[in-house]
Amino acid sequence: MKNAVLDSWALMAFFNGEDAAPRVCDCFAMAIETGGLLALCVVNWGEVLYQFERAGGSSAAASVIRDIDNLPIEVVSVDRDLTR
Repeated sequence: MKNAVLDSWALMAFFNGEDAAPRVCDCFAMAIETGGLLALCVVNWGEVLYQFERAGGSSAAASVIRDIDNLPIEVVSVDRDLTR
């Protein structure tokens, strides 16, 4: 697997069980299998947390933080070179 960058839309689809969730799960499985990097920009991480906190309060945000920490995702700083 090549390295990939997830955005907030992909994670929201995964957590909300939307139609794209199986594709996102496939990315997680492939990253585990191949050791590829699945990066999530810290800005997108914050966007996901905001959506969960807005909908379910601080406990929902804390829960999604734990979930993301247990996925094969590396939260990365904003980096212009990463987007190339």
